[in-house]
Amino acid sequence: MNKSIFDGKIILNNKKITTSLAPSTSTSKKIMNVKLNAPDISFEETFMRHFNTLGLNGQEKSQLSLKHRREMCAYKNVDQRSLKSAIKNLSKRINDDSSSEITIEADDFGSYVCLATIFSGEISTNKMVHFELNNIPLKLMSPQLLSGKINSANITVNINFEHGHWVTSFKTLHALPTGIELDHNIVYKKACA
Repeated sequence: MNKSIFDGKIILNNKKITTSLAPSTSTSKKIMNVKLNAPDISFEETFMRHFNTLGLNGQEKSQLSLKHRREMCAYKNVDQRSLKSAIKNLSKRINDDSSSEITIEADDFGSYVCLATIFSGEISTNKMVHFELNNIPLKLMSPQLLSGKINSANITVNINFEHGHWVTSFKTLHALPTGIELDHNIVYKKACA
């Protein structure tokens, strides 16, 4: 199993606003590396019959390589204890930050951790937090991770699917698991160049 699936980078851009005769803003970047143990996936788990519940269309099924199936299995079988630790770490970094506004950018598994953190309800309401999440296979997220309440007054989320990324080819994966709805502050952006 390719361990790099679960190596993610989350960039926190802090906007410090100073008040003086000449208002100015300064931005600093902090990088949080996320490393989780990739689950052991048996060859049998990658058989097509295990993907029937996703509702992939014919074209998506024909593009579904063994590598894609392994990646999908890994996302569906994330170690929950390690993930909860990553969620706690990210929410602590956000809450402990002294700035009043933070923009967080993440790709792939970093986006997965961010979205789980958003739904955890552990982000403080005393600052604005903007998330730019890229290439996240939403349909593969556990519904339990997305069942919490978002503090929507202070959180905005843009979900982007970039041209050329493997998730972009599988439009079925852009949808949330059945029964989960996005808040009005979460904006979907389709694949871009």
